[in-house]
Amino acid sequence: ELLVLPLVVLLSLMAQPRLQWALAKDGLLFPVFGEIDDNGNLYKGALYAGIVMTITATLVPFSYLDDVAASAQLLVFCITNASVVKLRYHQGQYIERTLLAFNILSMLSGVTATHYWNATAGKVLFAMITLALIMCLVIIARSPARINPLDHQYYEAPLNPFLPCLGMYVNWYLIAQLDMISIVLLVLFLAVTSAFYYFYGRKHTFKAQSRCPAEFVASLQEGMDLWDE
Repeated sequence: ELLVLPLVVLLSLMAQPRLQWALAKDGLLFPVFGEIDDNGNLYKGALYAGIVMTITATLVPFSYLDDVAASAQLLVFCITNASVVKLRYHQGQYIERTLLAFNILSMLSGVTATHYWNATAGKVLFAMITLALIMCLVIIARSPARINPLDHQYYEAPLNPFLPCLGMYVNWYLIAQLDMISIVLLVLFLAVTSAFYYFYGRKHTFKAQSRCPAEFVASLQEGMDLWDE
């Protein structure tokens, strides 16, 4: 771990400025992260990201950072599974809200089973959450699906939505194995990033500003051309 972890951090630092640049071009981050200097480098983006990472690594114990990083990876798998389900069904926001409820209930179920199972109230709460999870799964499974192969949005996967929902539940159960401080840090991270997206990102994206997707692609290509030079 002492040999591999520094390499992972170094690779993350190398890729982080370009990721921030793409997000800034779409309006999900502040424009300063999309600025390219005369040499084709993302100097400001790398500087600001490095400062934030340094302060975080200084103030937060490594054990908690390690747990949050691992749980964030499992969270990415949950988002992937949820996307597989959403692509299959018609009702956009209805399915999204049901999937959100399923993920929140899965997290609560895992935390209850791991940390509060010995208490009678914990067992009762676990049973109630399980019933709510089954209800969410039934609602998703009975929603109108895209079944016409000629539909350009047609999508099919084995045992959908049961297998992706099982994957989401297992991922949240694994996250619940962490100690409560790490879980609280993960929840705080999700709250901060969600609030930033809600109050800033979604109002400045190309879609929110009714800008042409081709313009977004052109701006990305312009930046890549600067790097090539």
